[in-house]
Amino acid sequence: MSNTPKISESLSTLRDEACVQAHLLSMDARERWQELETKLAALETKLDQGGAKLSDSLAAAEHELEAKVREFLKTHVKTSPPVI
Repeated sequence: MSNTPKISESLSTLRDEACVQAHLLSMDARERWQELETKLAALETKLDQGGAKLSDSLAAAEHELEAKVREFLKTHVKTSPPVI
């Protein structure tokens, strides 16, 4: 069974949390968020196009990007992001 829907939902939830907080951030943080959001969108597109097949490289990219977004939130948001 594929983890694609779960991963896609996880990324979407994480993205929503960061977007809600983005308006409170400094200009440098906003620029960094824009970079991360672009990468999130690209990864979500790959997941959607990949269907049920999740390659090892795509899974690794998802884990790396999720870690970067969580670190961004930890650094720039006063409240903790939701546990996914």
